[in-house]
Amino acid sequence: MISNMGKGAGKWVVRILLILLVISFAFWGINDYITGPVNPPVAQVGDTEIDSYTFQREANRRLRLLQQQQNMVLQPREALTLGVYDQVLSALIDRQTLNLRASELGLAVPDSAVNAAAHTNPSFQNQLGEYDPVRFEQAIRFLGYASPNAFAEELRGDLLRRQIEASVTAGLDVGVNSFARALFTFENEARSFEYITIANDALAATEPPREAELRAYHEGHPELFSTPERRRILLIDLSPETVAAEIDVPESELQQAYESQLASFTVPATRDAEQAIFPDQEAADAALAKVNEGVAFSAAVEAQIGSSPTSLGTVSPGDLPGALGEAVFSSEVGGVAGPVETAFGWHLVHVTAVTPESTRPLEEVREELTEIIRIEDALERIIDLGIQVEDELAGGNRLRAVGDAIGIAVREIGPVDRNGVDVAGVELETPILSDALVSGFRQSPDDDLELQETPDGGYYIVEVAEVITPELRPFADVQDAVTAAWQAENLAKAAADARNKLLERLQGGVALADIASEFGATVLTAEAVTRQGGAPEIAGTLRTVLFTAARGDFAGGEHAAEPAQVVAQVTDIVAANPLESAEQIQALEAAIGQSMAEDAFATYQQQLRQDFSVGVNRQAMIQAIDPALLREVQ
Repeated sequence: MISNMGKGAGKWVVRILLILLVISFAFWGINDYITGPVNPPVAQVGDTEIDSYTFQREANRRLRLLQQQQNMVLQPREALTLGVYDQVLSALIDRQTLNLRASELGLAVPDSAVNAAAHTNPSFQNQLGEYDPVRFEQAIRFLGYASPNAFAEELRGDLLRRQIEASVTAGLDVGVNSFARALFTFENEARSFEYITIANDALAATEPPREAELRAYHEGHPELFSTPERRRILLIDLSPETVAAEIDVPESELQQAYESQLASFTVPATRDAEQAIFPDQEAADAALAKVNEGVAFSAAVEAQIGSSPTSLGTVSPGDLPGALGEAVFSSEVGGVAGPVETAFGWHLVHVTAVTPESTRPLEEVREELTEIIRIEDALERIIDLGIQVEDELAGGNRLRAVGDAIGIAVREIGPVDRNGVDVAGVELETPILSDALVSGFRQSPDDDLELQETPDGGYYIVEVAEVITPELRPFADVQDAVTAAWQAENLAKAAADARNKLLERLQGGVALADIASEFGATVLTAEAVTRQGGAPEIAGTLRTVLFTAARGDFAGGEHAAEPAQVVAQVTDIVAANPLESAEQIQALEAAIGQSMAEDAFATYQQQLRQDFSVGVNRQAMIQAIDPALLREVQ
């Protein structure tokens, strides 16, 4: 017995020691090691942090407002995919950098200014435009503020930031009115021209080129006769279609989805019918009595109201109002529904054909339903895969390592040129490749990799594996192309020289019509042409010269779209009148002022992010959004 007591005492000693050990760990913060920090920062801005609670509150507020505006419910996954949470965090970072700068500048907002801003906010006023404390309490509770003081402090911060913004953008509106008027006048000046177009080969000719000239031209224009730059690009395609193709849908899930969506596969009953509308119930009853006696519906109607029934065609439930629809869909073929009164009179409806309700069987909709399930599952998987990709990239992995880590195949494209054409001249057709090509030709092989979003909710990521620089093609392979280009260029030069001689003659007094007659051309007229619109064949330098020329002056240049020369004369100039377009100038002035202010403040905010080093903890952000999203990828 003493032995047993000793053993029992030993167990209790061990238990007490363990309890003491647990208590000591609690003092040292073991909870943080087990569960992680309770309120981890989602971003570091200078020496300050944006904690998870602040981010959650702002994100929930933004999400509520967005759902209210769009009349829709957004799940955390969807909001993350749409970039809502990234926008919230970015706004919080900008807000904090402005707070830090305000602190450095010693700016402050007194309580009286905060109270005035709250009392003049329309959201807190009643129908008489007076401040309403009850509405204030309801509004801040809806917006997620813990107390009026919490709202007041945030409002104080907003007023501080507005002071800075006002200082940054101050003076930008000085001279905007004059600038707007000048810009309006410049853009809306209208001119009229008379002009002729003469083909290059009608104006001049060239001698056949010598081989030495062609070879020199070939070597002097490598951009015309070289192979295009080609690239070998690695691609991870996380588009819904690509991810969906790897998803198997079990028969049980398909059957369950079919049963839950049975209504969408049900084709409602229809009726083919004709109707007659009577001025009163007595007339309708009389016609119905005739039908019941065996008289044809059309004859009974015509005898009663002097006109034939009107065809309704094929109608579905809901196409006819209330009681009339109920009566029609309670009738069988040959039956007459009614009389039923509506705002138009008393109706009798003759049912001529009945198509009963039917349901498309599972086998008929199997492929369609399977694809829907696959796409839905794919959109959920894409979010998880995107998070995994971001984590792998944060670890410094390149694309093949990322693909191996997340179990997604890495596709190798090319070598291809910017248009997706390979060496054999075959063009790639996969839709996502157009976006991937643009990214692939913007990047360099050593650039950091970045996950890109697509409009359909997918992602892709590319890495440039190889850049194949252009090479000049051998002269023998492109001799015909070299000859054609040389001839076109030299003919255009000769034609331009001939055009300039024509201008000298016109300036010397020869009429434009006489020049046109010499070349069998027609004198054309372009009226009310502005710098931006009208006469598309007159473009480039020629258009610029004509808008600086005086009335009656001539100018010439190349045709905008054809191998030809254009010779034109300014026949009329109509200056824009700002006094007649006050609203347009006012709108232009507002747009210019707003654009300048936005650009200036955006530049200032970008500089603040550089002044106060900014870091983002994406893992903590996702944890704050929904811990389940983070657990799924761990």
